[in-house]
Amino acid sequence: DILVNAFRRWLDKAADMSRDAGDAQAARAATGYDSMERSVYKDDRPRAELLDRYASHTVNCNICKTALKSLEEKRERLSLVSTALVGATGASGTI
Repeated sequence: DILVNAFRRWLDKAADMSRDAGDAQAARAATGYDSMERSVYKDDRPRAELLDRYASHTVNCNICKTALKSLEEKRERLSLVSTALVGATGASGTI
C-alpha cells in the first residue's frame, strides 16, 4: 500500500539521518523537508491521495472487491425491505 511504503521510507530516512548527524537532521527527517524546504522524499502527492484506501488497495484486492460487492447488494436489499415496511405501516393506518 502507498501509505505503508511512504511511512517505511520516512522511517528509514529518519533513522539514517538521526544516526548519522544528530538531532537537527532527525528533525528534518521527521518533517520530510530539507533546509531549502524541498521534500526529501520526492513524493509530493496530496495527503488525501496517500490516504485513499479505495484507490490504493480495494480496487486491486479481490477479497476486498468481493466483500464490497456483497455489502452493496445487502445494502440495496435492506433499502427495499425498509421501504416495504414503511409502506406497510402507512397502509395499515396504525401509528
